[in-house]
This record gives sequence, C-alpha cells and structure tokens, in this order.
Amino acid sequence: MRSILSRNQLSVTDVNVLFDAYHGRKASSVELIRDPVFMELLLESLFSYKSTLQEDVVPKYIFLLAFASVMIETREKVGFIVLLTFRHTYVSELTSTKAYRKFAIHFILLDEIATLHGYFHRKIFELYKVLFESDCNGYDVLSRLGRSEC
Repeated sequence: MRSILSRNQLSVTDVNVLFDAYHGRKASSVELIRDPVFMELLLESLFSYKSTLQEDVVPKYIFLLAFASVMIETREKVGFIVLLTFRHTYVSELTSTKAYRKFAIHFILLDEIATLHGYFHRKIFELYKVLFESDCNGYDVLSRLGRSEC
C-alpha cells in the first residue's frame, strides 16, 4: 500500500495483489483500502473517461470498491470517505462537459462533500477555480456572474 501511495499511481498488479489479500477468508484490515488517496486512485481508474482498464480486471476494482464501502470492523461510526470520494470523482468528471451548467445539483453535492469531509476542501477549491476560469462562450468573468446559463 505504501508503494501505491508514494507513487500516486494504481497498477493492475497492485490491484491483483490487493484483490487476493481481501478476497480470501482472512481479509486484511479494511482501513488500509479506505485511505482517501487510494480510494481516489481506484475511482479515477474505474470511472474516468480516460480510463483504459482491461475488462478482466474491472471486477477486481469493483470488488475492492465494494469491500471498502460496506465492510464494518467495529460498531463505531464508519466514515463515508468512499461515497464522498465517488461523488467528488463523479462531479469532477461531469463538470468537464458543457452540460453541467444546466443544473445546480453538482454544486450542491460539492458543498455537501466539503461540509462532511475536510480532506476534499483543497480538491473542491481547485475544481471551483477551474470552473470559474473556464471559457464560457467568450464571456469574461463578470459577464458570467450575471448570466445563469452559458
């Protein structure tokens, strides 16, 4: 896990090793794969438009995502880092298209994510900066603020 996090890259070999570790009867601690950085790498690999995953490894990625989402080791409150990471990835990918300007739900989801988990504050701020600075049919920033839809 340390090598994955230090490289900030998830390879098929890494996923195969993790799948074998969590698929057996004696699964490792689920906290290892609930790491926010790992979850982000996993979700980007699965749901990014640029993803080039082979079809035979997709079920392993989905298994790790599902395992991290539903396994409870103690009765303490389980954080929603997996769901928040998924929402952030979904909204980030969705806002890269021009259709996102039609609905405000994406911004509501981002606000909820930022409220529930401090880890995403910087990432959401960066996404807002990109959206604010993006070209909007040639209008400058002040014009865009006055318009509800580009």
